[in-house]
Amino acid sequence: MRIAELGSGIGRLRDAVETLEAAWQQTQHDWTDENSRNIYENHLKPMLIEVTSAYAAIQLLADELAKAERECEPW
Repeated sequence: MRIAELGSGIGRLRDAVETLEAAWQQTQHDWTDENSRNIYENHLKPMLIEVTSAYAAIQLLADELAKAERECEPW
């Protein structure tokens, strides 16, 4: 039994980020004023950088948890 399976969560997070980026790109066709640039530069861009940089850390954590589960399994 898997107690801590993070792979599907990483996949859902990546899908959500891709959906957000695609929606933002679509929005940029109609919304190109200073408010749009402000939201992107001060909110969206930093969040995307943080979330995408977290992928590697989440994967390392998932690997360590899987290892711990294997080590704790009965023979």
